[in-house]
Parts: sequence; structure tokens; C-alpha cells
Amino acid sequence: MAERMSFDGKFDGKIPLKDVVKLSEADILALLHTGALFYSQGQEGTAQNILEGVAAIDPDNKYVHAALGALLTRKGANAPALEALNKAAKLNPSDIGVYVNRGEVLFKLGRIDDAAKDFKKALEMDPKKTNPAANRARLILVGLAAIAQKAKEKRA
Repeated sequence: MAERMSFDGKFDGKIPLKDVVKLSEADILALLHTGALFYSQGQEGTAQNILEGVAAIDPDNKYVHAALGALLTRKGANAPALEALNKAAKLNPSDIGVYVNRGEVLFKLGRIDDAAKDFKKALEMDPKKTNPAANRARLILVGLAAIAQKAKEKRA
């Protein structure tokens, strides 16, 4: 797969590209929905192209980086997924799903302590235990605790 170029979404370093190409928020949202539709149909490459395009056009969009991070996580592209999820967390620090997805990526990258922090943050944000992403984090933490307990018993 070819390397993707990074673009900060600024035309001439000053004007947001979305203003240069005259895309409204509704246009951006339509593109995001189109990317999600392709993703749901298993056309991950097309979905990735759309999401990366939206990220270049509107780099401060709080939804595109979360969606791109989730897609890249599913594809196993952990380093770029982490980059997208870090930006998503910065732009939308109240998105529980971003912390759970980033925790999973951090776990896959062997950064267990950082992963646990993200999972715990997701749990703190869902005290009523109703968010599906936070509930996924709860199950992951239970599994990790069970693995740690078995490893401890083997050492003893």
C-alpha cells in the first residue's frame, strides 16, 4: 500500500481548505455518511479514501478522526489509527468510543498501562453503565484482570 501524505487542511497555510472549496457543514456531514456507508458495505478502501479526504478538507472535524481511527484499527493499521484517535480525543474529549478504540490500539501496540488508562477514562465517563463502548471496555478490563491473575498464579 502506498504511503499517505499528511495535509493540515490549510490552503496557503491560512485559509481552511473547506472554505476554499466552499463545502458547507452539511456537505461535510454528507461525505462522512458516505464514508460510513462504504465502510458498512465492506468497502474499507473507498471509505478510507473518503475519510482521509474529509480529514484533509476539514482537519478540525471532531467526527472524521474518530471514524478514520476506527476504520484503521479494524484494518490493523495501528500507528495511523493511534494518530487519528489522538486527534479525535483532542477535538472531542467527551467521546467515550474514542478512548475505548484508542485503548484497544494502545493494547495492540504493547502499551498496556496507557491502554488501561484509556479504558478507565471511558468507564469514568459512563457511571450509569449504559454506553456500549464503555461496556466493551469493562469486558476488556475484566479479561485483562483474569489474564493477570492467571499469570500471577503461575508464578507462585
